[in-house]
Amino acid sequence: ALIIRLMGAAEVRASDILPHRIETLKRILGLFPQFDNVHPTLGDVSHTGYPDASVDLVFSNEAISHYPDVPGFLKESARILK
Repeated sequence: ALIIRLMGAAEVRASDILPHRIETLKRILGLFPQFDNVHPTLGDVSHTGYPDASVDLVFSNEAISHYPDVPGFLKESARILK
């Protein structure tokens, strides 16, 4: 999430199903106020709750093989992509 923001993304939403990973990212973000537009969220990537056609990029780094519902993730990604 931080690298994508540094590469120029106007806003980044980082999702994870594990609370400790979200808390770690929040602690890191607290050290860098310039990352105020990085939003960590706890949740299932198969059900993001984001509006249809609302994101420019879905990035899953070394994670898809761990998703319990890969088809659900792909369907959700297609739904939320512009």
